[in-house]
Amino acid sequence: MKSNIQDLIIGQIADAESEQAANLAFAIREAIAEYKDNGGDNENSFSVDAKYNDGEFNAQCSFSEDMSMTVMYYVGTDNETVQSLFNLQNEKELCRIAGLMLSEGWVSGFNG
Repeated sequence: MKSNIQDLIIGQIADAESEQAANLAFAIREAIAEYKDNGGDNENSFSVDAKYNDGEFNAQCSFSEDMSMTVMYYVGTDNETVQSLFNLQNEKELCRIAGLMLSEGWVSGFNG
């Protein structure tokens, strides 16, 4: 089931970005779902950290200004977008964030 969902999401966003960005976007989406499953709250900011190992991306995130990660949205900068990310309703923004992280070298272990 997870593989089918991953394939669907990758297919939806692959046209806008590279396959690597689509794979990272999926990992970030999974991190958001896990964050919510663990009772995480939306504090109107978004931080993310990602690693690339053995051909796979892994991510973790927080909806607070977590300085141990890359803060993508500080508190109050764009509450609407942050809320859409928290609700898993903004695949385009996930892909944009993934592409930015890859192009800026913010993914540990990924060399392009």
